[in-house]
Amino acid sequence: MIRTEKITHRFKSGFQLLPCTLEFQNHECIAVLGKNGAGKSTFFQLLTGFLPPLSGKVWFNEKLMAPRNSALRKNIGYLTQKLPLPDWSTPIQLLRYVSKLHQLGNSEDKIRSILEQWECTSFQNQPIHGFSHGMKKRVGLCVATLHQPNFLILDEPYSGLDLSQNQNLSKFISNRTKRNQTILLSTHIIPYAAELCDRAIFVDNGNIQEISKWKSWDFQTRMTRIKEMVENS
Repeated sequence: MIRTEKITHRFKSGFQLLPCTLEFQNHECIAVLGKNGAGKSTFFQLLTGFLPPLSGKVWFNEKLMAPRNSALRKNIGYLTQKLPLPDWSTPIQLLRYVSKLHQLGNSEDKIRSILEQWECTSFQNQPIHGFSHGMKKRVGLCVATLHQPNFLILDEPYSGLDLSQNQNLSKFISNRTKRNQTILLSTHIIPYAAELCDRAIFVDNGNIQEISKWKSWDFQTRMTRIKEMVENS
């Protein structure tokens, strides 16, 4: 579904994302691991077309991904780590706007369903500026999943959620892969990555490499190896 072809990017600060060629198929949940500042968010922005690569290409269903290709980007859902939600809006107002952007039919039913799924109905008519981090995270999940995208990127989705909401999110991730939908999951909570993900990518100072032995490792081995890789990066 998504294929990168030697994509790179460089910032004025000197940080650069090294050439990366990867392919993500339907039904996969892929862990994207690494320390803060390693280049994970830059990688996500390149995949979604929010950021143009310095060189190389990103293909989505054999079509070229680019910032100007808004129609293609509608097939992607993206929960960013830093949520750019409009403080003056309410969740239901925001979701009505998002539904219009995606031209969704039966939008009110879909909005009602997604608010229930992420437990946002109790504050759906309140302005976002007064929300806690966890409340904003749940609204962000509503926005990222309202249009039921085939390709979904979740950047630190568990932060701010309580135990019940974490379990709800993990169940949602598992169900997506059963429906042949793809997820890229970035999280610092190692047990979730070890349990939920079919593949894993490690990002270290702009260098992106797939962990080739991931599928052969059991849960405990995955936990141990991730910790070692993070400590040594």
